[in-house]
Amino acid sequence: NDEVLRTQLDQLQPAVVLFRACTLPELSNVRVDFRSGALKALTHLLGRGYEHIIPIEPFTGDPAVGEFFAALDRAVDDTGCRERLGKVVAAGTDRQRTALIASVQRSKRRTAILCPEDNVSTFMHAGLRQAGLTLPDQVGLLSVMGTDVATAAGITCLRYDFRELGRLAVEALQSPVPVRHTLDPQWVAGTTT
Repeated sequence: NDEVLRTQLDQLQPAVVLFRACTLPELSNVRVDFRSGALKALTHLLGRGYEHIIPIEPFTGDPAVGEFFAALDRAVDDTGCRERLGKVVAAGTDRQRTALIASVQRSKRRTAILCPEDNVSTFMHAGLRQAGLTLPDQVGLLSVMGTDVATAAGITCLRYDFRELGRLAVEALQSPVPVRHTLDPQWVAGTTT
């Protein structure tokens, strides 16, 4: 996180923080627009008729995951659908994912699962199908990262241009002053919503 980076600033010149926002003006930052992503994900799921949206935490302590959840919380307030968003559920282990799937099976509401990480999204996808739940009819799944892992699995996702992130990072390392860039997410329709 930024507080840890702050303690090492003298050794981090030049440096670029990728994917998430960075508040340290001494470092370059090439990040994605989680606010735009959260709004796109939320409005898509609401538009597809999901009555309950469960954000899942793939692992604790990741600043990018926390930033996405904060953006999602603001997007929920902006769209006036607070009652549709469930609390964040841990899903980093097989046991946690199994418990989540069991709760979705018991639910009477059409539910969507929103995951900010593609590997855990693919575990959820396999687990939901193994449990006999039909996607997108009974349950939806949307991943926020959008790497080839998610798109190859047919998971609906927001996709960030990681090649462009890398290109901009290399340029930032060559700049004599720190630079800031923000990339918008692209929508990738899959079979899970």
